[in-house]
Amino acid sequence: DRCRHERATPAEWAEWAKGIGASGTSTCGERVLSLSLCSHRKFFAARLWPAARLMARYLEYNRSISSGRRVLEVGAGAGLPSIIAALVGADRVLITDVPDERMLQNTRKNVAQNVPPDFAWRGAVHGDDWAWPPMQLRTMLDAMLRESSPASPNSPKTTGLASTKDHAHIGFDLILLSDVMYELDHEALLKLISVCLVTAGRSTTSTARERKTLDERCGMPPPQVLLSFQPHDPVQLPRQLRFFELARGSPYYFDVSPLWATRAPKMFPRVDDMSEADDEQSQRVYLFSITRAANHEAANGSKAAYPSTPFELPPLGVWCARGDKEG
Repeated sequence: DRCRHERATPAEWAEWAKGIGASGTSTCGERVLSLSLCSHRKFFAARLWPAARLMARYLEYNRSISSGRRVLEVGAGAGLPSIIAALVGADRVLITDVPDERMLQNTRKNVAQNVPPDFAWRGAVHGDDWAWPPMQLRTMLDAMLRESSPASPNSPKTTGLASTKDHAHIGFDLILLSDVMYELDHEALLKLISVCLVTAGRSTTSTARERKTLDERCGMPPPQVLLSFQPHDPVQLPRQLRFFELARGSPYYFDVSPLWATRAPKMFPRVDDMSEADDEQSQRVYLFSITRAANHEAANGSKAAYPSTPFELPPLGVWCARGDKEG
């Protein structure tokens, strides 16, 4: 199976964000990305999910979020968000999904046919289960940082990367998670984020708060996780939202900020006993930013509030756009 994804210009973003078409082909954009879909594992890479499309649009519209950054995508499927991150200038992109070679080869094919050849030394596709020890993802990044561009052997060293001998400080500036909450592996995902997301900036000589302040002064987006999801089964929604409650509390203390909520096509048939409200909820897709709090007390789910404050989904609309808005 194949589908198309059209890249949007900034002027087209607001119009597009009113809703997501069901076909996988947008009516706006200047460039069409051709993606192959792998259907032998029905619920994984067999579709271009609305959650991945929303994240891809957001990355393209806010290019500074991924430009020059080290990016990790978990549960990538067809790889659309990672491909967009590469196209807008990510420094390194590690694309991962379950260790199924047929699926991974399909993702590699999508990368090869949509990203210029020079991406070969900046990106990699690997099999990884998010329940596995997350430190190996940093080890993969370490190996990527040691590789050089065939055209310019020293090019990776000019991007301000941490020394590979300082492995403790190697991590990702941006982690992409789209539609990964369905298995309810919240602790495994949060541990992965905690281990792999850099504290702030890339300096190893200042405190987390100082690096975060420096990033803000330089106009750099903070290290963050972009998480998008669609509640395909609203019955499971309270258990899925538990992820955000855990993220805000001990021992993680992440800030969770809503970025966007919009309508999306229903991806599974409606069950007979589904209420109208649940049916409506299953046709929405959400995008959140997750960042480290400057200190534990600053987290919006501090010990005093955790776990007594349930997480609630926001209404349809937009709240903030982190990063620039240039085309």
